[in-house]
Amino acid sequence: AHVEVLERNPRVGFSGAAFDVVDEADVVVEKWRFIPTDEIRRGKDYIEGLVTRGRNIVPMQGLVFRSEVFRPGGFDTTLSPHYGDFILLSRIAESWDVALLREPVMYVRKHDAQASRSMPVSRWADMRKRALHAYCDEYLARHPGELAFVRKLRRAIDVRRDVALVWGWVSADDVAESRSCAEQLEDSTSGLVLASMLRGIDMTGARAALRRVAASQGIRTLAGKLKV
Repeated sequence: AHVEVLERNPRVGFSGAAFDVVDEADVVVEKWRFIPTDEIRRGKDYIEGLVTRGRNIVPMQGLVFRSEVFRPGGFDTTLSPHYGDFILLSRIAESWDVALLREPVMYVRKHDAQASRSMPVSRWADMRKRALHAYCDEYLARHPGELAFVRKLRRAIDVRRDVALVWGWVSADDVAESRSCAEQLEDSTSGLVLASMLRGIDMTGARAALRRVAASQGIRTLAGKLKV
């Protein structure tokens, strides 16, 4: 399916598709269906969606690339394993379109040994923010006329970081992680207001009730899909 769409569309740099998530017993636990129809997405639109959403709608494990996108230097091995895939795909999309296929063509396994599942929100939220802001710097250096676009991306990055930290605060299993999420919010003007609100809720003891709501399967599934 991927090869066919790449052969039919010479301006497409890589192709991705919907997928199903399975657990250790091969049971389907989630169905990722964020691609309503097959489409060829303009590269810049793909970058905007990836950066502002903070989540890739297609699994990195299942992408098929046109070999030219890595020439002449090949695959950039200096990229961090943490959100480096966002940078890689965005760089490609600066020069190429992206194919998205609505039908799932693979399974992605979710298990407790995954590093991404054990990383606390207080760590990955800031890590994602720094990685994406660094990409905005390099994008603007290559495209100096795109200042308005980059400003839009930066605003979205900061909002997603704040949303993630609020989720980390309310869903944390321990007080130290909850406090760390709230403290990180204080490094921005909008975050200061949120941090103040969270401190007030903490003083009333209401976080425990909110955490019980956040622990429900439906809320956690939604949060997982939105990466918040």
